[in-house]
Amino acid sequence: MTNFGSCEKLTNNPIIPLHENGVEVRFLNPKKTQVKRIKIDKCHFNPPGGQQNTLCCDFLLISSINKHHFVELKGTHVAHGVAQLRNTIDLLGLKKSTVKKLAYLITRSDANIGTVGASFKAKFLKDCGGLLHIARSGSKFNL
Repeated sequence: MTNFGSCEKLTNNPIIPLHENGVEVRFLNPKKTQVKRIKIDKCHFNPPGGQQNTLCCDFLLISSINKHHFVELKGTHVAHGVAQLRNTIDLLGLKKSTVKKLAYLITRSDANIGTVGASFKAKFLKDCGGLLHIARSGSKFNL
């Protein structure tokens, strides 16, 4: 298992909000189980003051039952966001892993989600073995 060091914070909050550049998602944790909240971009990869060229998602939440929730908060570029999620799973060595992987691409608007989203979801499942959710900013998901 990867050591995330200072990029990892433990929380048992009933609501775990993630936000960046005006895009937000909330994860509901009604049983208040312990969750690892990991800042991936600008901490684990691309640290402040270091090189900024690793393609990766923004956050990773790991639930108490070892579900991995990869989160990319994106303006409008769905294809780039999916690539960031896919690359993070690969960089962490989880592409072939049997760990339950859920990925969330949260966009500022849902203009590009429609039929394009369905093809991204199918390809993501095939390539990464995980489910991809594409949703609008302000969405809520259960952990």
